[in-house]
Amino acid sequence: TVVKRPMDLGTVSSQLEGGHYSSVRQLAADVDLVWKNAMTYNIDGSWIYQSASKLKAFADAKFSPLLSASGGGGAEGEVTE
Repeated sequence: TVVKRPMDLGTVSSQLEGGHYSSVRQLAADVDLVWKNAMTYNIDGSWIYQSASKLKAFADAKFSPLLSASGGGGAEGEVTE
């Protein structure tokens, strides 16, 4: 499986510290992409897939009120509660 748009938490952190995100929605989209990529690249049921799935659910729950407060809805239509 080919990951079309690589993203990792180190890049997210660097971009956040560098002020590259202009909205919560952009940040949430990149964080969501980290988990989606991990789940795409690794087989269903593997510990990495399962961990990414749990982390995605956790991140979605944390971002949901921030996105609602900012009127952002979901990140690429995915981060919703």
